[in-house]
Amino acid sequence: MASIRDGLGDVGGVWFRDNIVCKVGNRENTLFWSEHWVGSLPLCVQFGRLFDLAVNKFISIAEMFLLGCEDGGATW
Repeated sequence: MASIRDGLGDVGGVWFRDNIVCKVGNRENTLFWSEHWVGSLPLCVQFGRLFDLAVNKFISIAEMFLLGCEDGGATW
């Protein structure tokens, strides 16, 4: 995550939007932190420190979208 934030490697662009693709059924009933977006572990395990800092650990995909995931968005 720090490498992506700092622009290291060749990820380029808006990393999250450009590289995370997952089709979910009902965004309102799908929890952001407990899904397996990257690899075989949920985000709460892969990014435990971020999860620890999250105010709402049970936030849905729909809620994350409404808050804004972009740089400076209320999600972060």
